[in-house]
Amino acid sequence: SKGHRRQGSYNDSVENLDVEVEIYITQLSALLKLMQSEAQLMSCIIPDKNRRTVFDGIVQQSLDSVVSEGEMLATQAKKSINKHEFMSVLSIFPVVKHLRSIKPDFDYTLEGCSTPTRSKLASMLSTLGSTGAKALEDFIESIKNDPERASMPKDGTVHELTNRTIIFLEPLLDYSETAGAMLLMHGEQAAPSEAVDAKKSKMKFADYMTKVLSALGLNLSNKSETYNDPTLRPVFMLNNYNYILKSITRSGLLNLIHLCNKDVGQYYEDQIHEQKRLYSESWSKVLHYILEIDEPLSQQRLMMPDVKRLMMPDVKLKDKEKQNIKDKFSVSKNYLEIRLSLSGNINLFKQ
Repeated sequence: SKGHRRQGSYNDSVENLDVEVEIYITQLSALLKLMQSEAQLMSCIIPDKNRRTVFDGIVQQSLDSVVSEGEMLATQAKKSINKHEFMSVLSIFPVVKHLRSIKPDFDYTLEGCSTPTRSKLASMLSTLGSTGAKALEDFIESIKNDPERASMPKDGTVHELTNRTIIFLEPLLDYSETAGAMLLMHGEQAAPSEAVDAKKSKMKFADYMTKVLSALGLNLSNKSETYNDPTLRPVFMLNNYNYILKSITRSGLLNLIHLCNKDVGQYYEDQIHEQKRLYSESWSKVLHYILEIDEPLSQQRLMMPDVKRLMMPDVKLKDKEKQNIKDKFSVSKNYLEIRLSLSGNINLFKQ
């Protein structure tokens, strides 16, 4: 189908971008090694007073080349953000992580060079960082603004938005410090790089994930209200809550989230139990017809003339009595079929 072709093309573009990123990271490391080797070689040939000026001129072309490629990655990422193709933006996180780790070595190697030369990598890193921060913030907005009736599963199973959210968050676990630093340095209250450390970065990213899950939960709750059958609402929420909890537990995201909020795991457990309770209430109507809760066949009722007459052998039922019995079993059968159909899409007692 066209949808599958579009998806395939999108996945191919992401894979191609990943290859480009791996090559680019290798280029950054290679450039650093070459610059270090060149600086060491020059120390034996070029006089001290001219060494930095000569070195500055030698590294310009290579440095400009990697900076230009880095800026192109940022430009591609910005286009992906505008298209809400957030998976493509993930490619800049390994670049920023790697560049942050080797930047001190670059700074040391470029000591004594001109200010414009020394600031090129810092400028590129800032551009990539601000782009990453924007992607993270816009992702939350995309969750909040996802249309309420968009792609609602007819049987109350896991929504596409839930799946997309988990798929986006899971790879970021390997870049939690990088993502957190992006948000700290390029968020609404930007912090200087020297004020950002690993602990603060992780805490910031943990806080970010709680905001993502909060936005997702609110959107799913609004979506559930669009079901015409109210009994589908707890089925839908139960499936989505269960999927979220299992996913963030399995991936390790929950442990990171607990750095910021230790109640998140228990919150999902409580919500799952609550949705089970609400779903179980939908069986009350079935039991009502089966057990005749509102009109039990008590001894007093058995002695009523109309009931006694119906229990007599060879009695002929009136048309109205036949229809009442038929209607009761018909409603019970139909309702039971609906409930059993729904229960096939959830697991109420195992997680």
